[in-house]
Amino acid sequence: MVRSLSERTRSTCQRLLRKSVAVTCGKVKKSLGTKRGVAAALSRMCKNKELLRVSRGTYVPHACNDLSIPTSVFPWWGSKKRLVRPLVSIILTEVLRARCEGIRASRIVSPFVGTGIVEVTLQNLGEEVRAFDTDSRVVNMHRALRTAALRKLVARHFAYEVCRLRKQSAAQQVKRYKHILRDAVLSSSKSHGEAQLAARWNLGMRCSFFGMLRRSSGFVRSKPSKIAVGRICRALEGHRGLGNACARKDVFDVLRDTPRRDFLFLDPPYLLESSERQYEGGDFGLEKHAKLANALKGRNFVLCHREDPSIRDLYKWCEILVVPQIMNINRAGKSGMEMIIIGRKSGV
Repeated sequence: MVRSLSERTRSTCQRLLRKSVAVTCGKVKKSLGTKRGVAAALSRMCKNKELLRVSRGTYVPHACNDLSIPTSVFPWWGSKKRLVRPLVSIILTEVLRARCEGIRASRIVSPFVGTGIVEVTLQNLGEEVRAFDTDSRVVNMHRALRTAALRKLVARHFAYEVCRLRKQSAAQQVKRYKHILRDAVLSSSKSHGEAQLAARWNLGMRCSFFGMLRRSSGFVRSKPSKIAVGRICRALEGHRGLGNACARKDVFDVLRDTPRRDFLFLDPPYLLESSERQYEGGDFGLEKHAKLANALKGRNFVLCHREDPSIRDLYKWCEILVVPQIMNINRAGKSGMEMIIIGRKSGV
């Protein structure tokens, strides 16, 4: 049976998430409150009997689909933008459910920080977040934005690189992109600081044909002229991210070191076709996905993956929701479906 939230409860959820995202964006006003105020509001919501009743039933994304969440907070986030609203709604509901049932997580752990807005939203809701990623470039990106001075420096480097590309001929753009790609993928240049590498990684992602950097990434020539430099730089400067809370670590090491009562949010690499090989560090194959699914049994977690029969079969013991999303930010019309897999300790 499908249950939805009343107008009053939905309004409370929306107000709470707006406060959280406002803190994330760095646009905190007295009327919006602080992190402590948001955490207090979340605690009050735990006493909402209707919300508890919904979370114990069958939850569907449209229950909170009216929530307004800006998607420009993480300008390099790419293809996951369309997932923000349903994903944060589901995460919020699961956190509330866990708290109401006494599974108060000591921290929220994400071995993959591709969907960074979820971690930061939860962080602003008063949770102690520890984020991990297997890609050192992602870790560097978060650390490069840990202070206001560094954020301004990253924005300045980003604007400079875009303006430089726009002034060059098509042949020069391709050559310049290869230099950016070399630095961003291999981090081979010791002369560049973390801010410059973060800016080049950001720009490289935007100009890559696959929307994901790797050694063989092709250049989309129309992208430099379409990049909204001003908006992106403002978002970078106003960013409130994970900073030093983000570290490089293998997912199985994270699971081994994390208490079983902790709530986990995971965004593992997609199970790809052999010809797709998009991940620079090696693809996350079916064997690893099977190992991960087995390790998650008996835990409270939410995991994202594109619609795939093999992955669906691995998590047939979980609740699986499906939402549409654009699979590639740099190729129009490349769309698909994303699975949001919910595992509950009490349900295993």
